[in-house]
Amino acid sequence: MLRVKLAFLGALCAILISTNHATADQSECELPPGLREEIRHYQPVVDAIFQHIVSGEYAGKTWQSLLEFTDRFGPRLTGSKQLEDAIDFAVEEMIAEGLDNVHTEEAIVTHWQRGREWAEL
Repeated sequence: MLRVKLAFLGALCAILISTNHATADQSECELPPGLREEIRHYQPVVDAIFQHIVSGEYAGKTWQSLLEFTDRFGPRLTGSKQLEDAIDFAVEEMIAEGLDNVHTEEAIVTHWQRGREWAEL
């Protein structure tokens, strides 16, 4: 179970890291220069996490963990029970791994709700 937990966390980090690397373009960044510099100071930490995911003890297992996670929770639409269950699971896993300051925060996210539908030709 510990391997699954760490692999899950690794998959989550890999997704976040790869998303940032794939979309971050310095010429399109609208953040103030001071904030960009502060963020840039975290690069060694990001690199260490990424290196552990790629070459560490759980290398090659992160995608399997992600597969199991998505199979377990399916689509996680805003406001859905699946999303709430997935968030609860992620929080429990991170706490079990001993991560500090694990918590959720309220967020207002608008979502579509099906109402009565009709059509006329």
